[in-house]
Amino acid sequence: TKPQQYAFFHQHSLGHLPWHSFKGKTEMEMSDLMKTLGSECVVKPHRGMGGWGVEVLTQRNLSEWWQKKALDHDDEYLIQPLIKATEYRVFF
Repeated sequence: TKPQQYAFFHQHSLGHLPWHSFKGKTEMEMSDLMKTLGSECVVKPHRGMGGWGVEVLTQRNLSEWWQKKALDHDDEYLIQPLIKATEYRVFF
């Protein structure tokens, strides 16, 4: 799971983007957090799914996204700042 991955990164002093779990948070708490992350953020499922479920959100559409997830009782997501760059994945 992502929490286990980030705990490993922290334990071994490996650099990584900050992340915050949605689990147990209110919409207001996540909205306030997003204000500290910048105008856009990335939300992704706690469990790695090869890129499935990853979305870029703005402050404006975070509320709509949150409400949809709340209806599904789905708070198994984390939020990170968005850094625009080229991503390369190596599969072996």
